[in-house]
Amino acid sequence: MSEYVFPFEKLDVYQMSVDLSEYVLSLVEKVPANRHLRLVSQMEAAVASVAQNIAEGKGRQYKKEFIQYLHIS
Repeated sequence: MSEYVFPFEKLDVYQMSVDLSEYVLSLVEKVPANRHLRLVSQMEAAVASVAQNIAEGKGRQYKKEFIQYLHIS
């Protein structure tokens, strides 16, 4: 039995956002723990929000709403 794939997971832009997130998080891990804590926290939240907005937009009823979420991303 195959694992269920959400429709947004099939989007190239979603896959690219996941790759970006992994890359940024790998860079953030290299920042010393006592340095720039607020900046690191903001970067983690910002990069995570890209994929979240794409996923949320894909679940919207109208294409126009989806496009708006892509702009937000």
